[in-house]
Amino acid sequence: MKKIIIDGYEILVDNGVFTTATFRDYEGNEICIELGEKMQVEFQERRREEFRNNYENRKHIDTYLKDDYLFDSKISKNNNLMEKEIIDEDFRNFIIKEIKKLPYPQNKRVYMSVIDRYSYIKIAEIEGVSDTAIRHSVERGKEKLQEKLKKFLY
Repeated sequence: MKKIIIDGYEILVDNGVFTTATFRDYEGNEICIELGEKMQVEFQERRREEFRNNYENRKHIDTYLKDDYLFDSKISKNNNLMEKEIIDEDFRNFIIKEIKKLPYPQNKRVYMSVIDRYSYIKIAEIEGVSDTAIRHSVERGKEKLQEKLKKFLY
């Protein structure tokens, strides 16, 4: 007899036949049940599915480990993602620096609009100004940023 775990159930196997299943209920009591034919078939199918999933994972991992080209390309993709994140963070910091260079009320409004993603109405409520004034200020600030970004990118 041997014990195997399938989906949290402890199954006793005697000569390849699943005989009993043991599990704990919500109160922590151990419950042991005899397995009928349908339950045996169900647990065998769950076990096969477990093996299939493990085989697929092993097959893909083995393929990457054995094939140097695939392994290197997988690693380089991860490195490219990390490089992209660093570049995105640098670009975000550049934009924030440029926003801070704008005149005082405008830089605060553009920051709340671009970085914090506040609506014009929300910014107007915070500052106690009309939303039209906020919209004009933010749009003009964004135009100035676009001019600086064109110089930066080209």
